[in-house]
Amino acid sequence: MKIKKNIGIILLALLFSAAYVYAGSAGANIGISLISQEPDPADPGEVIDLRFRVENEGWETTDDIIVEFVEKYPFTVYDGENVKEVGNLQGLQTSNEGVILLYKVKVDEDAVQGTQYVDIRYKEGGKGHWIKIEDFPVRVRTRDLVLSVDSIRSEPELVSPGQDFELNLNIKNNADSLIRDITVALDVSDDDMPFAPSTSISEKQVYQINSNSEKILSFDMVALPDAEGGIYKVPIDISYTDETGTSYSKSDIISLKIASSPDLLVNIDNSEITNDKKSGEIAIRIVNKGLTNIKLLTAKIQGDDKFEVLSQEEAYVGNVDSDDYETAEFEIRVKSYDPLINLPLELSYMDSTNKEHEQKVDLELKTHSSSLAVSIISEIIKGVLIIAVIVGGGLFLYRWYKKRKKKKRTE
Repeated sequence: MKIKKNIGIILLALLFSAAYVYAGSAGANIGISLISQEPDPADPGEVIDLRFRVENEGWETTDDIIVEFVEKYPFTVYDGENVKEVGNLQGLQTSNEGVILLYKVKVDEDAVQGTQYVDIRYKEGGKGHWIKIEDFPVRVRTRDLVLSVDSIRSEPELVSPGQDFELNLNIKNNADSLIRDITVALDVSDDDMPFAPSTSISEKQVYQINSNSEKILSFDMVALPDAEGGIYKVPIDISYTDETGTSYSKSDIISLKIASSPDLLVNIDNSEITNDKKSGEIAIRIVNKGLTNIKLLTAKIQGDDKFEVLSQEEAYVGNVDSDDYETAEFEIRVKSYDPLINLPLELSYMDSTNKEHEQKVDLELKTHSSSLAVSIISEIIKGVLIIAVIVGGGLFLYRWYKKRKKKKRTE
C-alpha cells in the first residue's frame, strides 16, 4: 500500500513537471503586425518604408528573436538586410511596447495597381524552425493611371450649320488595373458655343472599364443654324475611381469642325469681245452657294490656240461670303473665228476650316464671230463692192468729163 502511494506521488510530480515544461514553452506568444506604409499608396519602382511591430503577448520572456522579410514579387529589400535580430522579448507586452523593425522595400517597376501582400517569418535564436506570418497588405497605385480620349469621330464627318450629328468619343483606360464610375461630360454651356445636345444629354456614365480596354460613348448633337464655319474647342470633364477607391478628375479639350461642302457657281458676267472687236476685258462672276464662307480665292486662265491672255493669267479674288459673289477680270484677245470658245478656269481657295480646295471650270465665251469661210466670203464681197464702187465712180467721172469736153467743143 505504501509502495502504491509512493508511485502515485512520483507520477503526480512527473505530471506537474511536464505541465511546467509545456507552460514554459507555450508561455511566449510572438505577435508581428504591420503598423505603417510610407508612402501609401506606393508607386511602381518606388522605395517604401514598411514598419513592423514585434511583441510578446505571452507571459514568459523569449530567447533571441530573429525576423526575416520574405522577398516575393513585386517586393525586394532595398538595402539587402532581410534578416534583423530583435533580441529577447519580455512577456506581457502592451501595444505601446515591443520592437519596431524598419524595412526599406522597393516596388517592382511592373507592379500592377491594387493591394499586394508581403510575408514575414521569425524564429527564436539559432534553434527551432521558422514560423511564417503571411499576407500583410501593401497598397500599390499605378503611376500611369490615365483615362484618355483616344479618338474623336463625328457622323457625318462634315457637319454643316443646323445639321444633327452623332459625336463618338473613344475612351481608353491606359492603366494596368480597372477603373470604375466613369463620367464624361461635354461643356457646351458657353453662349459662343455653336453646339447643343439634340436627343440626349451632354453627360454619359460608364460603370467600369477594364485594364487597357476601350469604350465608345455616343452623344447626339446639333450644330446651331447660325453657326459660322470653323474649328471650335469644346471643354470635356472626366471623373473616375480606381480599384483602391481613390477618385480622380481631369479636364480636357476636344475640337469639332463646322463646314459645308463648297458649292460655287461660275459664269461670265460681262464681255467686251464682239465680231468686230477681238480684244477686250471679260469679267467672271464667282458665286458662293455654300453655307459657309471661303477665303483666299484665286482664279487662273491659261491661253491656247483659240485665245491669248493679255493681262496677268492669275487674279486674286479674296474672300467670298456665303450667299455672295465676287468677280475676276482678264484681258484677252480672241484668235479663233469660232462663235464659241472654251475658257479653262482654275480656282483655288480654302474653306472655313482652312482646308485647301481646287476646282476646274470650263466657261463658254461668245465671240459673235462668223465662220472662217463666211468671213472670207464677206471680206471678198467687201473687196468686190469697194472695187465696184471705185470702178463705177471712175466711169462716172470719165463720162462726166467726156460730156463736158464735148459740150465745150460744140460751143
